Amino acid sequence: MNDRLLKDAETNLKKLLSGGRYSDAKRLSGRLLEIFPDAEEIMLLNLAARTSLDGAKTDAERQKELSDALEFLDAALSKDLKRREYFLYYNALALIGLKRADEARIKLGEALALKPGFEKAELLAAAMDAATD
Repeated sequence: MNDRLLKDAETNLKKLLSGGRYSDAKRLSGRLLEIFPDAEEIMLLNLAARTSLDGAKTDAERQKELSDALEFLDAALSKDLKRREYFLYYNALALIGLKRADEARIKLGEALALKPGFEKAELLAAAMDAATD
């Protein structure tokens, strides 16, 4: 029963995210994490919602959201995660949003050390390199 519920919830969260409904995805995934605190896919979808651009937010609200995402990531990274490289990738995204590029590069390096060739991390690192050229 729980596996089916989680799969359905993941599908719904992905639809919300693909439709740009980041606040709704964050709210729903947050509720799900209260019930299933170790559901990695729900955690990752929550992070996707937290780190996605939301034009309705002020800079101060965005900074708070990213700082909260880092706290969430610190807690998540203290666990035994099957997809740790993704959490490190989202950690880097949040750090970039907070203008902490040097720390973000370290997290991307850690992600790539765990999974060489991890495309998301490679693309983000390349984008950071291009932005500094």
